[in-house]
Amino acid sequence: MAIDGGLWDVAVTIASQRVRGREWLKADVEDLASHALTKLHEAAQREEIDNHEAWLSVVIRNRVIDLALKRDAEARHLVIAQDELPIKAVVRGGGAPVEVRRRGGSVRGLSLEVIQKEERELLRLLAAAVVAVMPDKWDRLVLDDRIYGGSSTTIADLARRHGKTPNVMANYLVRVLGKDGQPGAVASVKTMLDNLSVRQADAYVRVLVGHTDELELLSDPFAAAIGHLEVAASYSAQHRQDAKLSIARLNWLRGHFPNKRGLPNQILRRLVSAACLYVVEQADANHDRYDRGLADDAAVLTATFTAVQRHTT
Repeated sequence: MAIDGGLWDVAVTIASQRVRGREWLKADVEDLASHALTKLHEAAQREEIDNHEAWLSVVIRNRVIDLALKRDAEARHLVIAQDELPIKAVVRGGGAPVEVRRRGGSVRGLSLEVIQKEERELLRLLAAAVVAVMPDKWDRLVLDDRIYGGSSTTIADLARRHGKTPNVMANYLVRVLGKDGQPGAVASVKTMLDNLSVRQADAYVRVLVGHTDELELLSDPFAAAIGHLEVAASYSAQHRQDAKLSIARLNWLRGHFPNKRGLPNQILRRLVSAACLYVVEQADANHDRYDRGLADDAAVLTATFTAVQRHTT
């Protein structure tokens, strides 16, 4: 049976009904409809589908459930809730939950739907960055399990899987993610992303994730970044201006490169190294040869500068 082209309106109507009561999904109605129609076309190549509307309804419902579970896992597992901790856990130090908050004034003039979509995207990027920025593979495995392991994953489950007692695992997660009003070790990651646009944050996190295993091996990331900027400065007067600011930021970061004492400093070192790699990467948020092509590089280095200033221990 051929698929009726008018099914787009049907899919949009179904999706609109499915997202009622879920404000965070209202901006994704058309994405849900498109996803369902794509699946319908794929299925129609394999088998006869008698009731297209019912089929679309099931696909959209399942997609909404999947997105809700993923959102719950990312949002809930970027913080430590008091009722998750083992009864006998002794939490020393502590830290503040990592939350995604848009900067004051940065959303001016945007619709509520756009704001919500940006917040969800920043949350996704924050989750990916928190995993990638950890210095050891064991840390990355634990946090990957914590954030993406599903809403039913408990601290006891993590402890069992990764060879720790529940109390030790609880203390570790609180030290990393934070709790009760004071910053955890990954607070600098949030500071960094909060000072970037979604487009810049996405490009930066792609560099961070793509070079996770190389960040500790860079001998002089500053020299490579400065060398690239000196060449790019010749592209235009605006390039020269952005390169000048970026080089100033790099020289400051080189002079204030955090030592290796403590997890917060180790995380900052990796953020700085990733920022240097970002500068070297030409095809980032704005290709370096384009008009204002170095503006995003300057923004990433400024965000890194802010994170180092605020979080170096």
